[in-house]
Amino acid sequence: MKILAASVQMKAELGDIQGNLDAMARYVRQIKREEPETDLVLFPECILTGYECPDLIPSLAETWPDGNAIRAVRKMAAESETFIAFGFAELGADGSVYNSAGLIDRYGNPVGIYRKAHLLDGMEAALYKAGNRFPVFETEIGRIGIMICWDSVFPEAARMLSLHGAELILVPEAVEKGIEREWDLALSARAFDNGTYILSANHTGKDRELDYFGRSALISPSGEIIRQMDGSEGYLAAEIDFQLVRDQREYFYMLRNLRPDIYRD
Repeated sequence: MKILAASVQMKAELGDIQGNLDAMARYVRQIKREEPETDLVLFPECILTGYECPDLIPSLAETWPDGNAIRAVRKMAAESETFIAFGFAELGADGSVYNSAGLIDRYGNPVGIYRKAHLLDGMEAALYKAGNRFPVFETEIGRIGIMICWDSVFPEAARMLSLHGAELILVPEAVEKGIEREWDLALSARAFDNGTYILSANHTGKDRELDYFGRSALISPSGEIIRQMDGSEGYLAAEIDFQLVRDQREYFYMLRNLRPDIYRD
C-alpha cells in the first residue's frame, strides 16, 4: 500500500489558539489543492498554543476529543477528507496537563492520542505529567505510532512502537537551532533501527527564547532522508510505500533476532 503524506512546518503564535487553527486550516486547504491525493497531514508539537509559553498552557489545555479546538481540527479533517495529526496541550481527566499528540481520521473521528513519555528537564518536567504508553493506531492508511520531539533520542520509544506494529512513526517536534546534525542522526537511526518510516514536523521562527531550525523530514525505513525542508515556513509532501517497510525488515531482520531475555540488566 502507498499513501501520500504531508508535513507542515510553521510558526505557532503563542497563546493564540484561533490564529493557529486558522493557519492550520489554510495549510490543509493549500495542500489538498496542490496535492489532492494527500492522505495525512502532520503538524508540529503544541501547535494549538505554541510551545514556549508555560504560563499560558495550563489555562489553554484542551480535553480530548471534545475540546473546542479539538473539534475544530476534527471538522478540518472531515472537510478535507484527510487524516490530521497534531501536537497540543491536553487537560487530562485527573486535572493533569500532558504534552500530547492527537490523530483524527478523514471522517473527523478521533483515532487516539499519545502522551509524551520523555519530558525535558526544566519547563516540560515542571509543566506536564509524563505519559507511560506507546500506542499504535491501526488505520485504513497504515499502522501509525507517534513520538513527540525528545522521545526520538530514546531508541526504546521507537522500538516499542515498532514491536507493537508501527510502520510509520509521526514526530511532531519543537527543536531549536544548534543540534541539527544530532537530530538528523537520531531520526535516521530510529528509522533504520526499526525498518520504519519517520515523518517529522518542526516549528520555524522564534518564540521567546527558542529559535527553531525547521528541517521537517520524511525518512525511509533504511534511514535515508527522502525529503527535508530548510528553515522556512511551508510543507513537504512525499509518497510512503509500505512495501519498503516489509522489504527492509526482511533484509535487516533485527526485530526477529531480539533477545529480551538477556537485556534485563
